[in-house]
Amino acid sequence: MASLSDAADELFNQLAASAAPKWETPEDLNRMSIEGLWGSTHQARLVRSTGSIRIFGVNVQDHQARLDAAGQILLNLQRLVTAAGAAKEGIKTNRGQLSGALIASTQLRLLMNPLPGSVVFEIGPEMLPEAELIGAEGVALYDQNRRQFVDECVVDALELVRTAHSIGPDADDSPFVSKVTAGGPRLATAIREFAKGVEQASFDVDLEWREPDRATERATFTKADAIQVKRLVVARELDAETETLRGRLITLSTARAWQIDLGGDHIVTVDTTDLQGVDVTQFHLSEEITIIAKPQVREFAGGGKSITFRAISVTSNEPSA
Repeated sequence: MASLSDAADELFNQLAASAAPKWETPEDLNRMSIEGLWGSTHQARLVRSTGSIRIFGVNVQDHQARLDAAGQILLNLQRLVTAAGAAKEGIKTNRGQLSGALIASTQLRLLMNPLPGSVVFEIGPEMLPEAELIGAEGVALYDQNRRQFVDECVVDALELVRTAHSIGPDADDSPFVSKVTAGGPRLATAIREFAKGVEQASFDVDLEWREPDRATERATFTKADAIQVKRLVVARELDAETETLRGRLITLSTARAWQIDLGGDHIVTVDTTDLQGVDVTQFHLSEEITIIAKPQVREFAGGGKSITFRAISVTSNEPSA
């Protein structure tokens, strides 16, 4: 007669061999069971994904944390998810406003759930599954898409956080740099600001996303990760964008900085240190020129900021003699 342990081993082997999503904790298995029962009686997906953000570390005591620091982490995570969604739609620049539809489809909602020694925020999509996945006629189709757009965006964001947590000594060839580069400056800015908030708050963060019929996604991001990510994004200029400056040259230097009048008394300073193979003597004051440059933002302690530009290339707009 088979023992109880043999029966349990057989059950776990059957689960492992099944096509069901992989699970790691008893909570995962319990969720899968509930979703299986619910899904068997509904053709359309009605179960909402949920997730959690666990903040812990030396600055979290008795499940209490500073509101401004925790709020900054939540805000920057939402921006990271939205930036991941923008990247999926091919929007990689920081310029311009995102569409209301994109923002709505990546918006998360917040719940609260304290645990000893940490603070846990429960989150879920703003948009209900039936509102996004079922057509206007309200009829569920057999081949209906069962993934909300926000699911894909959160999973992309968590995957980026996981790669950030595992950056090795050869950072230039790391999956993190590849993913951020592919995502563009908007995604790079979002992960940089998320890292900046974690570092300033001295928090460690556990992220979790529970999507129906799929394995739970998990990621951990520590203060040490945040310091490395921020330095890497800044040093590799992953968040930098180029701008085209067209205007009149009003100062010209062979050493470092030029000034250009863009019109309307809008004068900008351009660092020309990195210009290679450019003969400065071919340009003259009051000449109309075009410079491709990278903006450099300097923030001050009082909250103000200044923007200068670093030139990549320069050409004359005037006809050649």
